[in-house]
Amino acid sequence: MKKLVLLFIFLIQFFANLLAQEKAIIVVSVSGSVSYLSDVTTINQVTPGVVLTLDGKVTLANDAKAMIYYNAEFISLKSGVNILKDVCNVQEGRRNFNIDGKIGERLQDAIDLANLAGNRDANWTTINNFKKSGFGDKGAKDGFGDKGAKDGFGDKGAKDGFGDKGAKDGFGDKGAKDGWGGVGKHIHLILPAGKLELKSTQFSWSRPANTTSYQLVIKNSSGKNIYSIQVSDTFVDVDLKKIKLKYDEEYQWVVSSVQTPTIGSSTNSIVIEKMEPSNTPETKLSKSKIYNQADATTQLLMKAIILENDEWYYEAALIYMALKKKEPSNQLVKMMHAAFWYRGDIYEMADAAVMP
Repeated sequence: MKKLVLLFIFLIQFFANLLAQEKAIIVVSVSGSVSYLSDVTTINQVTPGVVLTLDGKVTLANDAKAMIYYNAEFISLKSGVNILKDVCNVQEGRRNFNIDGKIGERLQDAIDLANLAGNRDANWTTINNFKKSGFGDKGAKDGFGDKGAKDGFGDKGAKDGFGDKGAKDGFGDKGAKDGWGGVGKHIHLILPAGKLELKSTQFSWSRPANTTSYQLVIKNSSGKNIYSIQVSDTFVDVDLKKIKLKYDEEYQWVVSSVQTPTIGSSTNSIVIEKMEPSNTPETKLSKSKIYNQADATTQLLMKAIILENDEWYYEAALIYMALKKKEPSNQLVKMMHAAFWYRGDIYEMADAAVMP
């Protein structure tokens, strides 16, 4: 009985936290001098990813700009003092079903996930049941990772690894589990998955134990091997145009250890498609009310969200990684990047995304 009571209390607190977060004010972008003051908090320089409360005020220098997100609405603040209770005077509990609404939902996902992680620098892999409460399940086809891969834990000093040729798949071996960081017997596929264009694409996966070379195989829908290559690292660039993959056909790729063939991966599916002009992120974002006034970083985050929603996962990942490299201290970029990997069930990459 005591356990049931404790569980009940936990669930109440859990959903109360989510509800509180839904009404929080998320700082989306900042340029110039922007400060925040409330009864309990003072922030001399507001940065993207900071969560504010309605009882405070935000002050912008004359040349400063800031955009916030509150209750399904993006709001650009003005120079001078902005009383948040007055600025955020939007209908309570409203939903935004247009393109900006989808962007806002992904922002909220990232903040909620970081809140449950306990901080914004690590421990994202400890959030094992958040999807059951609805995370990322808002009309999008979530999940692009290797479905056999749900374990592993990153080293806090590790880098992202995907596309980083010096990073040994992005994870150290402190606390690492099956298939990550040179430990275990399973190979976890990272990317690509979903839709791809016919161009050079990097295939990447994790590093298990006792393996110094790998074999990548691409198969057609009939299970026939149409491409194979052996490499000594956990990634390889493949020119998809040269191996003559066909449009609108689904392919599978797998990786195995050359030294120990019993060490291998599950499969990832890819589909070759053309990104038609009518379906590009830029075309879809032309319907946005905020895209043209957003800064370059926010525009790229918006583009990545649209790409992910349309199952162009590889292209979305490239944007997140470029943004992290360009703005390593931008907490919102890190949180959005981590939430992207979490939706793909690749929790280890989520941990790596928020690391320096």
